[in-house]
Amino acid sequence: MFYRCKDCGGNAVYDPKKKKMVCESCGNEETQEKIPQEKLHICNNCGAEIESKKTDLALKCPYCGTYVIFEDRMKDAYKPDLALPFVIDRKEAIEIIRKNFAKKMFIPKDFCSTSSLESLQGRYVPFWMYDMETHVHFEGEGRKIRTWTEGDYDCTFCILTRFCIGVFFRLKQLCHDAYNRSEYNDSY
Repeated sequence: MFYRCKDCGGNAVYDPKKKKMVCESCGNEETQEKIPQEKLHICNNCGAEIESKKTDLALKCPYCGTYVIFEDRMKDAYKPDLALPFVIDRKEAIEIIRKNFAKKMFIPKDFCSTSSLESLQGRYVPFWMYDMETHVHFEGEGRKIRTWTEGDYDCTFCILTRFCIGVFFRLKQLCHDAYNRSEYNDSY
């Protein structure tokens, strides 16, 4: 699927600064309509075939620039409960990369070049989130023995400590990178 502007037919994308869907062509906000994907790996805007990995859920068409979402791959256990939007836009990301990497040693000369940064694109990385509760019980015994000599006598002092500890853990919203699952590897 992809989002088309109802006003001009352009590609509507999410703008992190405005926190809204915005048409790339006419600039209108919140005028998108959801266009379902009719055929797998085909751009609904220009009809071009789109190459993708099995793990890709969304791509930008290399021919017309329309963002295509592969809905058929987001089902059952892989259907996201929510998607967090980007906080910064592409322009700001490029500025941050140039600021932090332009003058670093051991970085290829063309790393921050305009042509290299043209291919920069955001990626959504899937994470599983879960809650966990557990109770852990520890028991133990410790001895502290001190020995010394006083004249003709050998003295021993012993402290015996026994302990029993019960700990209850409740962890909420633990994150686990879903790409670590065996189903996701690049050997397809």
